[in-house]
Order: sequence, then C-alpha cells, then structure tokens
Amino acid sequence: MDKATSNPHLTISTTAVDAFRTALGTSGNCVYLTVNSEYETTLDLDEFNPGLLKLEIEGIVFLLDEASMSRADGITIDYKSGPMSGFNIDNPNAPAKVVEIDAKELKARLDSQEFVHFFDVRTIEERELALISGTRLLDDAAVTHIESLDRGTALVFH
Repeated sequence: MDKATSNPHLTISTTAVDAFRTALGTSGNCVYLTVNSEYETTLDLDEFNPGLLKLEIEGIVFLLDEASMSRADGITIDYKSGPMSGFNIDNPNAPAKVVEIDAKELKARLDSQEFVHFFDVRTIEERELALISGTRLLDDAAVTHIESLDRGTALVFH
C-alpha cells in the first residue's frame, strides 16, 4: 500500500532535481532517503517499495522508512557539479559537530567569555587534584541543564 504523506518537509534545489531526473532516467525507480540515528543521510535509487512512506517532489518519488521521517524533516538537498560533484545535504536536525580546539584557543575563548558552558568530564577525585577554573562537573544536574539549552548553544567539555 502506498502511504502518501506531506511530511517531512524537504527542500530540493533545481540542480538536485535535475541530477535526480538524470540518474533515474526512465527506470521508474525512486529515491530512498534514509537518515540513521547518527543523522548520516543515504540516498539510493531502487524500485518502488509500498511498505515505505512516499513523498513526491517535482515529480520525483522519495521513499523514507518511519525512523527517518522525523530526522529528515527540514532537509535541504542541493547538487554541485564539477570535479567534486555530488549531493550536498543539510539537515537542521543533526546535532552540532564536535570541533576540537587546542589549549591556547580555549584560553582565548574563555578570556573573551565566548563560552559560558564549560563542563569537566573527569571524576571528582581528578577534579580535586587539578581543578580547572570556570568548569562545572558533568553530573546528572549538569546533563539536565544541557538538555534545557538551545540546540545551538556552544558547549565545552574537558
């Protein structure tokens, strides 16, 4: 059975639509869009599967499994041609990427008060040996606090 739905909302650029049309040709295949629990997105071309949820955009049929539906909401798909051609997928639901910084950069950012959420992941015993000024122990209360913050809030973990 074909499960037509208006969710999730996907934005597909004109160049991506053209690339999908070229790849699909006259095969009658669909685009399988999968977003796993790590928010890694996969695009596959295959035959229609009535067990998946269907979303049609610009005449292209996208199929999603139920687990991917909420993770895919708001995705933007673009296509870039040239030497590094391929699809570029932006998912606003994906968690922020972890960026490693060195001690010098951390000090500069702390001095500028750019970071206000600085968590120490070490044990209490380790903190007692060498306390880092301005850090908060990452305990259950800190986790609850983190969960209440806006998704875009910068967090520092040491």
